[in-house]
Amino acid sequence: MKIAILGLAGKEFRGGVEKFNSNLIQAIESGGHEAELFSFLSIRQFATEKILTRTSERTPYNGYWKARLLAKEFEKRKKEFDLVIANDFFGLYVNGIKQIMVLHGLFSDVFDCIRHKISPFYWLWGQELSRVQRSAMRHANVVMTPCHRNFRYAKAHSLSVHHVIEHGVDLDFFRPTKSFKALDKYSLPDQFILSVGLRAVWKNAEMVSRIAQDFPTVVLSGNQMDARISYLSDLDDSVMPALYSRAGLLFNPSFHEGFGYVAAEAMACGTPVVCSNTGFGPELKEKIPELVVEDPNDYVAFKKKIALVLENREEFGKKSRKFAEKNFGFKDWARKWLELVESQKE
Repeated sequence: MKIAILGLAGKEFRGGVEKFNSNLIQAIESGGHEAELFSFLSIRQFATEKILTRTSERTPYNGYWKARLLAKEFEKRKKEFDLVIANDFFGLYVNGIKQIMVLHGLFSDVFDCIRHKISPFYWLWGQELSRVQRSAMRHANVVMTPCHRNFRYAKAHSLSVHHVIEHGVDLDFFRPTKSFKALDKYSLPDQFILSVGLRAVWKNAEMVSRIAQDFPTVVLSGNQMDARISYLSDLDDSVMPALYSRAGLLFNPSFHEGFGYVAAEAMACGTPVVCSNTGFGPELKEKIPELVVEDPNDYVAFKKKIALVLENREEFGKKSRKFAEKNFGFKDWARKWLELVESQKE
C-alpha cells in the first residue's frame, strides 16, 4: 500500500505530532508499505491564499481553510495512494479514498481544562474549533487516538473513536545513560528538574516557575520567561537521552496532554516524571501513584511529590524504565499500526 500522511508541519517543526509522523513513516515502511508526508507548511500558496491564511488565523475557522488548501494540494496526486492518515482535521476535505483520522486530543477537552486561565471569548473560540474537529471525525472512516483518556472523554460526549494505540518510543535509543560529555557546555546544575516546551497555555508554565523557587530547574524552550530558570534551546535529538538521564526528574504539570511524548521518552531513559493526571497520567497513577498529582493547580502536592522522587531517584527511575518497557515499546506500537493500516485494504 501507498499511504499519505496529512498534517501541519514536517521536519521544519519539532513537536509531538511531527515526532509521531516521523515514527509512523518508519513503522509503515517496516511493514513493506510506502508512506509520504503532506504538510500544510510546505504548500506553495498564491498571494491571495497567503492573505486568506493570515486572516483566518484570527478566527476559530482557520482549520477549515488549512484543511481545504492541503486537500487541494493532495488532490493533484491522490490517485497514487491507497490510504490517507490525517492528523486531526487535515483530512476534512479529502474525498474518494479511505481515511484514518489521528485524534491527538479533543479541542473541547483542551479548552475546558484551561477555562479558568482564559477569557470567555477565547473559550468560545475553542468550542468553534471543536466543531471543525468533530466534522473531521465524522468524515473519516476510522478514528484512533493515542490516549485512553481521550477515548473516555470522547465516549462520554457521544463521539466515535474506534481504536486506542498509545505512542511508542525507541527503547534502544531512549535508555538510561551515564555518558554526559555532550552536555558539558551547558553547565547544568546538579539534580535539576527538567521541563520541555511551555508555550501553550495548557502547559502550565506558571507552575514550573513556582516550583523553580524550590528546586534547580532547566527548561527546554525558546521562550525565556523567568530569571530563576536555566533555558536550553535548539538541542539536537541525539543529546536528548543524555539530558533526560542527567535530570533528577521531568516535571510535566500540564492542564491537558494528548499523550505526552516527552514524558514517555524520559521514562524510557529511567527518569521519573512528576505530572498531572492527564495524557497517560491515569494509567501511570495506577502503577506508580507517587508520580501523579490530581490537580495541576496544587503547588504543595507537586512540591511534596518532587521532594519524594528526588530523595528516591534510583528506585523511581527503575520503576519508570519498566513502565516504559511495558507500555511504550516501538515494535509493539508499529505492529498495532500495521494491523490497523492493513485492515483498510480493499
